[in-house]
Amino acid sequence: MGINKAFRRFFKNRNKALLVQKDERIEELTRQIQSFDREVMREQRLQDLQQQLQIREIEISDLRSQLDKFQSVIRVQNPTSPKGMRPRKQRAGISAEPQSEASILELSKQTFTVHPKDER
Repeated sequence: MGINKAFRRFFKNRNKALLVQKDERIEELTRQIQSFDREVMREQRLQDLQQQLQIREIEISDLRSQLDKFQSVIRVQNPTSPKGMRPRKQRAGISAEPQSEASILELSKQTFTVHPKDER
């Protein structure tokens, strides 16, 4: 009977070791499945957001098109201008010839006469 007890202990210990290995493997596979599930959910969320973005871009495009149509039919008046939509007068621009550095230095050295103002 001594050998039977030894075999039983051996197989019992071996079975415990195998069960521990199986439990560890199950935990590892469970972690991998959870990680995979998170990745799948992340991808699904990304696809949903991309679809929402595409829908909004289409809506924006449609609204811009409608706005362009309305603006082409209705002449918009500028409410900030009290005169309305009168054509602007052409303004005269003032321009000067560019000066070289030498001519600027000459002018800075030149002194001008001082003319006192009459007191009133």
